[in-house]
Amino acid sequence: MDAYSWPTVIADAFTTNDMAEAATGREIELETRGMEHMSNSSIEIPDLSDNDDMNLPVAVIGDTHARPTLARLLLAELEAAGMLSGHRLVFLGDYIDRGPDARGMIDLCVELQAKGHVMLAGNHDFVLERAMFATEDREVWADRWKAKYERGLLESYGLMQSVGSGLELADELHEVMPLDHQEFLKDLPWIFENDTVIAIHAGPNPDTEWDVQSGSLAAQLSANPLGPEQLFLKPFAFSTDYLIEGKTLVTGHASAETPFLAPGRVRVDTGAGDFDGPLTAWVSDTDRLVSVEQ
Repeated sequence: MDAYSWPTVIADAFTTNDMAEAATGREIELETRGMEHMSNSSIEIPDLSDNDDMNLPVAVIGDTHARPTLARLLLAELEAAGMLSGHRLVFLGDYIDRGPDARGMIDLCVELQAKGHVMLAGNHDFVLERAMFATEDREVWADRWKAKYERGLLESYGLMQSVGSGLELADELHEVMPLDHQEFLKDLPWIFENDTVIAIHAGPNPDTEWDVQSGSLAAQLSANPLGPEQLFLKPFAFSTDYLIEGKTLVTGHASAETPFLAPGRVRVDTGAGDFDGPLTAWVSDTDRLVSVEQ
C-alpha cells in the first residue's frame, strides 16, 4: 500500500503477538488519521516533572522535522487511544529542518521537556548545536550545517538564507534564537534506556558490545570527529539484527514508508521529514503503533 493513500483511521492493534511473521518481524502497513480529523480541544499532556520513575510506559515518537502541528495531532491520537496519560513521551530527535516550522517544533519540545518528557538528540540537532556552540572546530561544523542540513530553519526564526559563511549564519541565528531554545539544543541526551526499552536516534554499532556503547552514549562521549555514529549512520538504523536481551530497541533516522515491528526491535521513522509521510509512535505497554498523516 502506498504511504500517500493510507486510510484515515487510527492505527489499530499491531502487536508482535498478532503478527504472523513475529519471529522475524516485518514492515507494517499502518492505517492513519489525517489532519482533517484534528480536534480543537486541548491535549492533556501528563506532567511528569516530579516523577523520576523512568520505567513508566513510554510512547516513542519518530523524527518530526519541524512539523509541530503533526506532532500535536499524534499526541491527540495517543490521548484518544488512552496511550498518553501515564506514559512518558520519548522523541527520537531531528526536530528541525525540512519542515515549515522549526521554531514552533522547538517551542513544543521545550514545553514537553518541562513536563518531564524526553527529547533525544538527532543528527540534525547535534550538527546545529555544534555549529552554534562548539568550542573547537565551530567553523567546520557551521559550514557542514549550512551545506548539508539547514533547510527552512533560518526562515522559521525570521532570517533569510544568505551568501554568508556557515559561521556568520550561525552567529545571526544565535542572536535571534530564544535562550530557552538554545539551552534545549545544548542539553539533548543521546540515549534513553530503562529496564525494558532503549531509544536512540539511529542505532547501536553492531560490532560493539552494548554495555560499552550504553555508557559512552549516556556520558556523551564520542571519539568520532564527525559526531557519534549512533546518531548518524543509516545502516545502524536500518539494521534489525542487533538485539539486546530483555529490551526493545527503538530507532528513527532511516525513513521508510512503513514502520518495522518485531520482538525486541522497532523502527518508527515513516518519512514525516523526507517525503511528507506520516509521523509514527510506538507505545511500550501495548506494543502498538499509532500513526498520523499530514
